[in-house]
Amino acid sequence: ISGNHEPVAGAPRAPGAPAMARVSLFGATGGTGLEILTRLLSRPEVSEVRCVVRSPEKLPEEVRKNPALKLIQGSSTDDAAVQEACLDTEAVIVSLGGPPKGPGVDVCSKSQQAINQALEKSPDARMVCISSIGVGDHYQHCSLFAKFFASWIIPEALADKHLQEEMVRKLKNWVVVRPGGLIDAPAKGYWHAAED
Repeated sequence: ISGNHEPVAGAPRAPGAPAMARVSLFGATGGTGLEILTRLLSRPEVSEVRCVVRSPEKLPEEVRKNPALKLIQGSSTDDAAVQEACLDTEAVIVSLGGPPKGPGVDVCSKSQQAINQALEKSPDARMVCISSIGVGDHYQHCSLFAKFFASWIIPEALADKHLQEEMVRKLKNWVVVRPGGLIDAPAKGYWHAAED
């Protein structure tokens, strides 16, 4: 985990009033993105989650029917859709991934470019970028197997994630998370983390 997460001054609230956050989520139809979306929608302090998705039908019906969810059909590289999702947002979570090589391998950096431009209108928004182990300076900490995988199987995808991280670091208030070993199973209730 690395970041520049300064306290952000928000609009004043009446004493005792709950925080009602607007969150923008990119990558909601992927495994990690759907888990993030489900958890956001269960939080009482989140008033709205805006998701840019190409195929809304990929989301479970009970998720699509949640009144706190605003679906914006489009691509995360589409400026108009990204601008709509990020307007007056308080937090942006990017959980995008593309193919290991070939067409679309640059989806993370192209999307981040559009998101950074949209956030010029919401400069205090918090940015959380879900990246990958093996990206940038993390490569030196990888196991031999992970280094082989990063260097020979998915080098193009990791290079694009590296570009995305560089763009994220230009924002005011950001965190990059590089998870590894994610599986689709019930949570164990604990995790290990290190901070750069």
